[in-house]
Amino acid sequence: MNRLARQIAVLLLFAFCVAGALQAQPADDRNTLHAEIRQDDDERLAVHAEMDGQSKTFVLPAQVIEDLNQLYEDLEARRGRDFASVGKRLGDLILAPLGPMLKRAKAVRFTIDEDLIGLPLDLLSFEGEPLFVQKPVTFELPSTRRSAAKATFSAKWSGLMMRDRTADPDNGVSFLATVLPNSSRVSTLRQLRHADPVDVLLISGHGSVGEDSEPDSVSVGDDEIVARDLAHLTPRLVYLDSCQLGISLDFLHALRRAGTNYYLAPILSNEAGNSSTRTIRLFFKNLAETGSPSESLYLTRRQLYQEFKKDPPATRLWRAYPFRLYRLS
Repeated sequence: MNRLARQIAVLLLFAFCVAGALQAQPADDRNTLHAEIRQDDDERLAVHAEMDGQSKTFVLPAQVIEDLNQLYEDLEARRGRDFASVGKRLGDLILAPLGPMLKRAKAVRFTIDEDLIGLPLDLLSFEGEPLFVQKPVTFELPSTRRSAAKATFSAKWSGLMMRDRTADPDNGVSFLATVLPNSSRVSTLRQLRHADPVDVLLISGHGSVGEDSEPDSVSVGDDEIVARDLAHLTPRLVYLDSCQLGISLDFLHALRRAGTNYYLAPILSNEAGNSSTRTIRLFFKNLAETGSPSESLYLTRRQLYQEFKKDPPATRLWRAYPFRLYRLS
């Protein structure tokens, strides 16, 4: 079999396998564009998308993955570059081929390989604007088993807050009690480990990801909280206001095993206070009004993108964009 025939065969097999997985999704995902993003055997970016019976499959050069990773690194460092131009170029490659489906979609869900978890796919532009301000976007890991019952938000849910004073100088976590009166607060790891199960867990601390062989963690005061410290709480929704924990496989895996439905955290090093405080307040305000975590994050980031429009482009994105929502079960 020559190289071209082999590539076509692999592409067809990929499309067939992914199509089966996507068709198995619940009926409440109608009008949601499902896009599977993976790296093929030749290290290229393979994309398969479906919505309401339509599908699109294509492969892009390995350089596109490198360019996406570089975009992430430049945004993390807030290096001065033309983010709009880069977002448009990469969006034209990845999102434009999905244009007919994207235009009709009410929401987008990316299922992404763990090795590609840092790719800022929803930062890319579609028809002149970043995707994250146009549609509700959620992410999933491969093989996520989505429960038939939806975790519909209720004001009767219980909440638990924890805060590092330097990570949350505005005491933004306290807003949770406004939305969920049945909320309590802990201040130490020992108290956290002895806390009862809750519906919503909100922690603001300093995130640490991928340093040497140490587990990913959240630093609150003198305590280092690792993923296993949260599992016994079996929360429906976890919100970590902690740098880069949106790309922490330690927390994603542990919370998925614990039965958590939604996990929200920044993929970048987010701001202490200011925009992060606004994100907490807007997200939970929107959640109380819509009942939908994905819709709430969409509205929140759209509002922040407008609020910080006078900032330099890199700063505007750093403040409005960084949080990512995962559906874990």
